[in-house]
Amino acid sequence: LNHPPFTYRQVKVNGKTLRLWNLQGETVGDALLSAGIRWERLHGRIGRAVTVEVDGRLETVKGELGEPASVLVNGEEKDLSSALENGDEIIFTPPKDGRDATVRLRDLVPAVEGKVTINGREYAFAPAALLNGRKVTDMDMPVPDRAKIQTLSKRPLRELFEEAGFGEGVLDGSVTCTVNGRRQRLFWPRFEAKVEGNPADGDTLVGPGGTVTLEKKKENPTLADLLGEDDPGAVMEITLNGKPFRLPLEREIFVEGKPAGLSDILVDGADIRVEERRAPLLSDLFRHYDPRRDGKGTRLVMEVNGLSAGFDTPVKPGDRVKISLEEEEQAG
Repeated sequence: LNHPPFTYRQVKVNGKTLRLWNLQGETVGDALLSAGIRWERLHGRIGRAVTVEVDGRLETVKGELGEPASVLVNGEEKDLSSALENGDEIIFTPPKDGRDATVRLRDLVPAVEGKVTINGREYAFAPAALLNGRKVTDMDMPVPDRAKIQTLSKRPLRELFEEAGFGEGVLDGSVTCTVNGRRQRLFWPRFEAKVEGNPADGDTLVGPGGTVTLEKKKENPTLADLLGEDDPGAVMEITLNGKPFRLPLEREIFVEGKPAGLSDILVDGADIRVEERRAPLLSDLFRHYDPRRDGKGTRLVMEVNGLSAGFDTPVKPGDRVKISLEEEEQAG
């Protein structure tokens, strides 16, 4: 028997020339396999979705649809089972997966924006949210899958002050000092804040349209703010000019080695030394008693328990003290 000789069929696949056996039933798919092109699927996968919880409700953002594979034979769409002819030109484009969903906070969080008024001036109220428990004000922040979001329709007053340019610690000031060798930090109220006329602090929540007033309370702290006022109950009872007298027992305070009083301004970084109450001297009485109220003489007379005394004479509880101004005796 005479058999016709085998002949070849010539086709192109993505610009590459192939010679195929001239067999009956050869298809586009056969040509692709001969060209070394493999495919697992002809349709692109859908991109992964992002599912998040927003204020207790579930929100799903779908991924992008994939693109199917494309088979063109001589410029016309065909499928893999289409028969081939000699000289056919095949262009195969593999499928393309869809892109995964991308979500930003602003896509999910309501645009809680507006203005707040501080001392008559309007400032922008920026939206914010808790993203997996962390406060975020950047609404372009990407949101991961399975995230939990809580909308913050109100913001703490201290955050609004910072965003408005008032800086940190607008309500409370602070100084750091050394007291008897120990570092201490003092916070004091610089301003008093009110929201809608009600007293407020840095944690008070304010929403869009809120009205805030700031009133200066205390520009600088004093030593009394740090050390506390002297105990009003710490007194010594004596008799002064025949009348009972309560002599306050005061601490001695030194700032940078110099005597200071409780009403003095406290300076940041100050070195403070406090000495506990000591037994008072007669001179201490002059801080609380002025003998000019009871006499107009020129000679100062001081006695303790009937004995002549000086400024450095110690005073004890129950002592009888006399302090007076008397006229100078005229020489005879």
